[in-house]
Amino acid sequence: SAHAGRLACSASAPRHAGAALTGLEHITVIGRAGSLKVTGRSGVREVSATGTACADSKDALNQIQFGVQRNGTDLRIEAVIPDHTSWLGWNSGSLDMEVVVPDTVSIDIEDGSGDTIVENVGPLKIVDGSGELNIHGVHGNPYVPDGSGDPRLRDVQRHARARHATR
Repeated sequence: SAHAGRLACSASAPRHAGAALTGLEHITVIGRAGSLKVTGRSGVREVSATGTACADSKDALNQIQFGVQRNGTDLRIEAVIPDHTSWLGWNSGSLDMEVVVPDTVSIDIEDGSGDTIVENVGPLKIVDGSGELNIHGVHGNPYVPDGSGDPRLRDVQRHARARHATR
């Protein structure tokens, strides 16, 4: 599990968010601590996000949510994890996310720490922090400046350009 080895996950709870597709042209998904999977599907009627929040206390857990903002034709879904240090001294919250999007809409993905899987999406720009990055099936030209080693790209139409960002 994504939480293995993390001492401070004594409380967990499911999270869900959704947004209508009407007029939507661009999606931004922002993951922070925790795993992230983004899957494109044809014929979906909404963008949906599900996940599991994890923290070292109920109070911290209650603050970990999905943030959803719509601005005209743009939709932003992000993991909201307040800066919180436990008595052991490390940030103790995470949100494992799974987001389903239409497979034709352009998407930007930013991920902090944790493994990232992206499957069958439209035009893609991704910035990945630490953790494994797997991209499978992109319709368009993905831009992948990855800070964590070589991304795995499969069934990507046209050219995949991987650039390594220095952090």
